[in-house]
Amino acid sequence: MSKQISFTETNLLQTTPATSGAGQAEAAAATAVATTATVAAITVTPSTGELPVADGAITVSNTATPTVVELLEYCTELKAQNGALITDVSNLRAENAQIVADAEAIRVLLNQLRTDLVSLGAIKGSA
Repeated sequence: MSKQISFTETNLLQTTPATSGAGQAEAAAATAVATTATVAAITVTPSTGELPVADGAITVSNTATPTVVELLEYCTELKAQNGALITDVSNLRAENAQIVADAEAIRVLLNQLRTDLVSLGAIKGSA
């Protein structure tokens, strides 16, 4: 049995640090950039037997001298955990992009509210 092993990460979030003054809104904007960082796939084909499947457990009979099979199983478990971490980070980046968009919408609403209050004479300032 052959297995393709590859890792792909997409939807990275780039942010620009905030500055003070008139350019603050533009500088604080975050843009989701669709990029792909791909590690070339590796095809693993055993000549006999089956490749291990990640099941969340590893049994090592002698930790001083683990067998090749035990080390292969360990690598398979690490690969599965790495894939889960990449998925979690991608999900967090998507949630962060939504938070940034919501914060920008709130900023726009607050600026409009201030402008309206100045126009009505409820507060001092320039519209």
